Amino acid sequence: VFRRKFTAAFADAIVAGIAAGEIPDQDAAISAAGLVGAVGEVLVGPLSSHESVDVVPGLVAYSLRALGVRDEHT
Repeated sequence: VFRRKFTAAFADAIVAGIAAGEIPDQDAAISAAGLVGAVGEVLVGPLSSHESVDVVPGLVAYSLRALGVRDEHT
């Protein structure tokens, strides 16, 4: 249930970004599902190893690149 709600929220944000010309045209549902999956994997992985790893900057950079944002913006 949570993944579906997060995916829908991400898809809405992606559609808004496309409409504003901030990201290239793409299938918002597919992009959103991919990002939700990536977020889940990246954030759960470090918790299982009990390491204190700051993964957020890398996750943000990955997500922006996946959406088509050019590197000078990350």
